[in-house]
Amino acid sequence: MTVQWRVIRDKVYPAPEGLALDETLLKSVEDRESENVLRLYFFSPPSVIIGHSQHINSVDLDFIKRNNMSFTRRMTGGGAIIMGCPDWHSQIGITLIVYDDGTYPPKLSKKFELFNRGVLLGLRYLNLDAEYCFDTTDTVVNDKKIAGSGIYSTSSAMLFHSTILIDYDLLTMLRAIKFPEEKINDSLLKKMENGYTTLMKELNLNQVDPTYIQNDVENNIIKGYKETLNIKFTGSSYTEKEILLSKKLVTEKYSCDEWIYTDGAHEMGACFLKKFSQ
Repeated sequence: MTVQWRVIRDKVYPAPEGLALDETLLKSVEDRESENVLRLYFFSPPSVIIGHSQHINSVDLDFIKRNNMSFTRRMTGGGAIIMGCPDWHSQIGITLIVYDDGTYPPKLSKKFELFNRGVLLGLRYLNLDAEYCFDTTDTVVNDKKIAGSGIYSTSSAMLFHSTILIDYDLLTMLRAIKFPEEKINDSLLKKMENGYTTLMKELNLNQVDPTYIQNDVENNIIKGYKETLNIKFTGSSYTEKEILLSKKLVTEKYSCDEWIYTDGAHEMGACFLKKFSQ
């Protein structure tokens, strides 16, 4: 049976606004005021987004401020990520929000695998030899990470986040997470670059036309989810109630010091980089 969902092909946002809209949609689905939702969007200015339980001292706040980067904390876990860098279309944010009606797998690992299928198939439609890594919940191409993911659950709904790397600025990422400047050199950068890849690298693109991202890439991600989850999408925008709630969340949460600067129970930031700083 084909299920009806909303799809929101969204625009470009600073980090607080982008994440506030995600939580707003989660609330709408949770309250049964919305169908399940697939949302695709971008970030500008360049944004540093830390994980739900990540310590604030794991990022360089002075560097973030000096470079006029947007900064906030997200609901999902994991370490700091960089979005909208070097350009707004360098990474695409994917949010999947579903009402938990008991039809989804109970095990978290199975949820990750299921919700990543649309990303996986979408990348394959772009002629990439993409695979899902069960150990890390990443999507990889030639054993290199090209997309990561996270899940946040309430009592009745789930929010799945994924980010596809169209391009990537490793040097900015290292400086944003306070990687020792004296240890950053060409040899280190080359070694780290062996752990991830981008759509630009895999398709041998010297530059990316934003129209290509907003058309071909988005279209194939949508197609991937249509086929893997048996969905029929209806193009959608935000309701007036959703717009009002998102603005409230920007002010009272995602731009609020209490939310951003209150540390979690333990540090989780960019753990795959720690071995290089020993």
